[in-house]
Amino acid sequence: MGDTPTKRGRRGQSRGRSKCARVGCPRTAAAGREYCSSVCHFVVNLYPAVENVCRATGSDPVAVEAWASLVTLNDALTDFLKADNRVYRAALDRWGMTPDQLAELRRA
Repeated sequence: MGDTPTKRGRRGQSRGRSKCARVGCPRTAAAGREYCSSVCHFVVNLYPAVENVCRATGSDPVAVEAWASLVTLNDALTDFLKADNRVYRAALDRWGMTPDQLAELRRA
């Protein structure tokens, strides 16, 4: 039983992937990882620091503004990743591109 190969999903990805730990992230993390990217990891790591400042200052308006900005950043990242996925799907399904062609276009 242990000799059976890992089943692969679409595009050869291991099915051992899990949902990214950042709240709202639509992507999956690689097997053995908690986040899909360093950007998601960075945003999540900001929350405790900003929360500590809010608690220590008694929710001073400047600290609350920082918290609100962090939530906005998190939401904007989610919106971007969803839009980027729609671009990927459109490139393959409607624009007749291959994944490699889209990757090359993005690198240019």
